[in-house]
Amino acid sequence: MAMLAKATDRNDGDRYELVSELASGGMATVYLARMRRPMGFSRLVAIKCMHPQFAKDPSFATMFVDEARLTARLRHPNIVPTLDIVEGDGHLLLVMEYVEGASVAGLLKASGTAKARIPVAIAAAVAHDLLLGLHAAHEATDDEGAPLAIIHRDVSPQNVIVGVDGMARVLDFGVARARHNVHHSANNEIKGKIPYMPPEQLCGEALDRRVDVYAAGVILWEMLVGKRLFEGPSETIIARRVLDDVVVPPSARIDGIASELDRVVMKALAREAGDRFATALEMAEELARVVKPASRTEVAAWVKTLAPSAPKPLGSGALPPAPSVPSLSSTPPASGEVTTIVAVLERAGTKRSEAHADDAPVAPPTRRRAKLVGGFVGLAGLFAAALVAKAAKSERPAAAAT
Repeated sequence: MAMLAKATDRNDGDRYELVSELASGGMATVYLARMRRPMGFSRLVAIKCMHPQFAKDPSFATMFVDEARLTARLRHPNIVPTLDIVEGDGHLLLVMEYVEGASVAGLLKASGTAKARIPVAIAAAVAHDLLLGLHAAHEATDDEGAPLAIIHRDVSPQNVIVGVDGMARVLDFGVARARHNVHHSANNEIKGKIPYMPPEQLCGEALDRRVDVYAAGVILWEMLVGKRLFEGPSETIIARRVLDDVVVPPSARIDGIASELDRVVMKALAREAGDRFATALEMAEELARVVKPASRTEVAAWVKTLAPSAPKPLGSGALPPAPSVPSLSSTPPASGEVTTIVAVLERAGTKRSEAHADDAPVAPPTRRRAKLVGGFVGLAGLFAAALVAKAAKSERPAAAAT
């Protein structure tokens, strides 16, 4: 026990050595880091670090911890697992498995740049993996076997990563809703990305797992067509299109889509939750029935042609020193200094404090905290319009599913 206490009597963040920045969003930045352990053991991990201004907010910090607790319970090959959570010195770090590959959003962009469509079998394989991961989350239980009632609520191309191993995984349960969450959203608060929200989510109604089924349907439509399903110059206009536009099947936009595949996509995109697949597993099974998904080998080969080069896993030899990241700090580490994630964040925090000492507090990002009532400008009117439209839904023509 004494040896164990001595080994763990240190700042947990010092166990992770920064390699590079992978991505940055409104609430957090994700870094590639090297986890160090005794006797030369190491592995690459992804570390999600909440921006300091949000880490100090109890509400945001609770959401972050909820995500860690939630994903730690989810054990499925199509979900990116959480390995550790670190808190200290005003920082909150979520340590996740590092998946070499690219998000569906990145692959769609790369395909568009190459003027190539995602093959139907590849799109089916990615969507199938996504649906299996979502179903595992929806079916998760606590230690007593009681359902956790998890709903992701933010399923989008940015939150699905396709690895060079040919497997797609869902990630970022940061706004997921679950029965055991400490943080609970206000009744009129919607979270997620508007182009992937079904009408009931936009209108602040009761939600269930079919919200995620709808979002998976939007992603599948976009992978097949190669374009966004709902676009617009503002979030308000996009929301109106989600509520009012007639969705056309993929075959109306591109050739080579079988009518059975159209029916799967359109059922997932039904405006009424009761008309969709009851579960993500039901949709996955029907998708696999009408289209043979590409094999892991085929998906892996396709991803490698489009995904940007990524750091390779470390060999068994001596570890190279981690490079400094100029964008985080203009002051490089001294010779021989270990570039730990906490040390770099401390330097970055100091630089930000000096540069923005007189600035007003940073407001929470509207993308992740959009509200139909009292939220961003324009959606209050949309909420009233949505209620009127819902009251008159019997007079509104249903979306064509031809």
